[in-house]
Amino acid sequence: MSLLGLPTELLDDIILQVYSNGDLESMALSCKRNYDLSKPHLKQYNILRRQWNNVRVTKGRSILATLVAIARDPVVARLIRTLDLTLANESEGDYECTAICTPGHVGYVHNSEARSLVCMSVRSSLPLALAEQNADAWTRMILPDRTISRAGPVIIGQNVPGMIRHITRRDVVIHRTIFLLTLLPNLERLRLPKFWDCSESGQPAKWEQVLSAISHLASGDQGMLAPNRYLDAPLARLESLSPSQEIDDDGRCRVGLKGIASFLLLPGLRHVNIMKFMACEDEQMYTGIPFQWSSSPGASPGSAMSNVRALHFEGCCIDAVNIGRILERMPAVTSLKYSHHATWNGCGHNWDAGAFAAAVSHRCGAQLRQLSLTVHRRMGAVESGIFSLHEFMALEEVQLDLLMFAAPPPGSGLLSRARGVNPEADDEWNISDIPPLSQILPIGIERVSLIMHAGHGIEHGQSELSIVRKQLRTLKALFAADLKLSHPYLQQVILRHDGHAVDLGMHTIVGQSGRRTDVSLESQVARLLRGTGVVGVLIDDCHDAFESMPWENLDEFRNSSR
Repeated sequence: MSLLGLPTELLDDIILQVYSNGDLESMALSCKRNYDLSKPHLKQYNILRRQWNNVRVTKGRSILATLVAIARDPVVARLIRTLDLTLANESEGDYECTAICTPGHVGYVHNSEARSLVCMSVRSSLPLALAEQNADAWTRMILPDRTISRAGPVIIGQNVPGMIRHITRRDVVIHRTIFLLTLLPNLERLRLPKFWDCSESGQPAKWEQVLSAISHLASGDQGMLAPNRYLDAPLARLESLSPSQEIDDDGRCRVGLKGIASFLLLPGLRHVNIMKFMACEDEQMYTGIPFQWSSSPGASPGSAMSNVRALHFEGCCIDAVNIGRILERMPAVTSLKYSHHATWNGCGHNWDAGAFAAAVSHRCGAQLRQLSLTVHRRMGAVESGIFSLHEFMALEEVQLDLLMFAAPPPGSGLLSRARGVNPEADDEWNISDIPPLSQILPIGIERVSLIMHAGHGIEHGQSELSIVRKQLRTLKALFAADLKLSHPYLQQVILRHDGHAVDLGMHTIVGQSGRRTDVSLESQVARLLRGTGVVGVLIDDCHDAFESMPWENLDEFRNSSR
């Protein structure tokens, strides 16, 4: 019997089930009869969809209020497609849930009712159970017994097994955030709180276990789900992830990338934009936080692979060893963007760009189509440079920092100057040894973007003028040969600088008046590139170099969340 041949009573039951699954619209639009039967539910469904489709946590809509709304009507969880938790810490001032909504509002609930609803939701959570978490401990972290001040901890829950006795606002918000994520099967875009992995209790392990359980549920891990598959797996449809960190006084990263490793293994994840994280080994062991892939109960190490296509790092500190570890489980990456930034305590101050590029090519050189490697700000020396990109056989678009060419080649033995072993080593290599771009770039390249710095915060110990002149000499060496003749698919070459005014210490005489005028950076670059055969050269100082890649739509997430 066809669906439309069913009795009205059965169709009503089916429509109610579809409504509870958050997909009433497709059922209602299938035919006139289903539309007529769906009418009693469509008005409420459309109201909820408009209210909850795109959720941005603010002081007016806290994570706790969202948890209560889901506990009252589970369809809310299925309607949330975009979740922005950037302001999560500031939004959670009401720990006792005394102002979920104002009295008279359709969503108003009393404090005791809210606590009861959330408690039942926590106790019935499958991800918490699979991660072997204590439900009472999580309940008391989500709904503390007493209000917690912003700065000071309070002792609570002393008789609860596994309970953290000293907690702060961040501890509460982290637990609320993790639990909220266990409830969202249709979430597509997610921005994490800026303090991710900064739990002041120093005990992140238990919520990392929950994240690992979520990842395996979303992947349909039969070892965890047997004998019945979990059809409402949280985050199974997540496509875009944007974790970022709070910026310290010097604007540098201080948190380990391993804190988001579980997210990277979600099966639907395609686009990741990461800001202010680090994954770096260090000779001084206390400064580096190396990356490692997470594991969970029932999973064999190294068994899960990531489906991420676009992996973008802004202002991060990652070395060659750790980028290799990250990419070893990312066979699908076709777009990699990385800007280097030293950590708060100086880790990554000197960066081995040549080894970094080699590690990337070893892991994904065969399929990478878009590559960007730049220096963000505040670092020392580039220990070794980039002398060949021929290992990137599929590369079409590339953005590179000029500083990455003005350094000795990897494996030359001339990179010891930055590490203080052989101060004279740099004298054995000079910029005249830089090969032209025609020898560096792969044959199929279509677009090239080069970044030039005015020297602000780059290579301490050198004047800005010397750094700029060094880059001008590098630019001249790169275009010593006709790039267009050697690369027939080349469409555009873009030259950008970071927008800081540069005094080149040069001037010229204008006409017979004898008046002197300064030589601009633009005119100097134009003179260097005259007659090189370069096509579409553009000097652009209006944008941050990292954000001005010509092939990207950076507003995609922002527009989709409106």
